[in-house]
Amino acid sequence: MKRALLIAFALAASAAQAQTNPFANNPAAVDEGRSLYNSTCTGCHGANGAAGEFGPGLAIPGRSYARRSDAEIFGAIQHGIPGTPMPAHQGKLTDDQIWKIA
Repeated sequence: MKRALLIAFALAASAAQAQTNPFANNPAAVDEGRSLYNSTCTGCHGANGAAGEFGPGLAIPGRSYARRSDAEIFGAIQHGIPGTPMPAHQGKLTDDQIWKIA
């Protein structure tokens, strides 16, 4: 089952893989991404990515989430992660908003 989830995650992220984050190194975009994260993601992933009620901590050193590229994170947010509680946010957030969160 874990292998199937990893394959699904890789496929979901593949569309964004060739892309780079257009907001990388943009302090204003980082601030907006933090605000979007706080209003959209903390319910599951906790404040500052420390872990929440439903989702794993995202900012824990050594966790696979911390090693993901922005493109992989974009794909996970946009398409969700099948077999997990992570929902797709495509249609709920714009691509620009997703990149800013990533």
